[in-house]
Amino acid sequence: MTSPALPGPAVSPVAAPIVAMPNVAVLGTGAVATALTTLFVGAGAHVQVWGRDASHAEWVVEDAAEAHPNGPGTVSAALTAQEALTDASVVVPAVPWGHPLAQVLALAAQWLPGRTVLDVSNPFEMTALGPKLAMVIRGGSAGAQTAALLPAGTAHVHAFTHTRADFLLDGARLGAALPYVSAQAPDDALLALLRATGWVPVRVGSLADSAQIEAGGPWDGAPGAAGLAGILTPLEAREAGLTS
Repeated sequence: MTSPALPGPAVSPVAAPIVAMPNVAVLGTGAVATALTTLFVGAGAHVQVWGRDASHAEWVVEDAAEAHPNGPGTVSAALTAQEALTDASVVVPAVPWGHPLAQVLALAAQWLPGRTVLDVSNPFEMTALGPKLAMVIRGGSAGAQTAALLPAGTAHVHAFTHTRADFLLDGARLGAALPYVSAQAPDDALLALLRATGWVPVRVGSLADSAQIEAGGPWDGAPGAAGLAGILTPLEAREAGLTS
């Protein structure tokens, strides 16, 4: 008679690894910089904000701190770009496309290798009547143009370009799809940060696909149930043919 098999040791479920939030440098003090700083502080990151006008950087810090008085992240104003960049693993140059962006990237260049640039650029030119979508975009997209300015060894992820700055907080609150493009998969820390904001990151392609998620592309203004341009749930994005 065969003896009954003895039960093996109990197997505990493997917990998902806890990924620490990265330190973030936000270079810029406009509407996009303010919204993203607020999102990242709410996600638990330590954010340092730098701008050419120190008082404007303080305003961004005040807005983010007011939105999240108890964290979980922290936010402070950096007196210099170097101060903001030294400990950052994610760098967000949130300034107007074109010459201002090129200037900021040149200023930050020596600190960028080994870090990830979260590129939020859109191809708008400033005119006397306000921002206007550029007619000629070198490289075919703002993302491609930005990537070409980065020193070797810098990772590049292009995101937060498919909707208005006014809607960035709404998209996080609604759990909207966040389309992004990158030459390679972003590291776990950046993806964890993006998810922790409330957005749902969706990779839609490589650098060559940057125009798809920029102003004037198919994601720009795509209607969702929330009635906000470019704010779609992941299901709505699939139904609209924007993702597979």
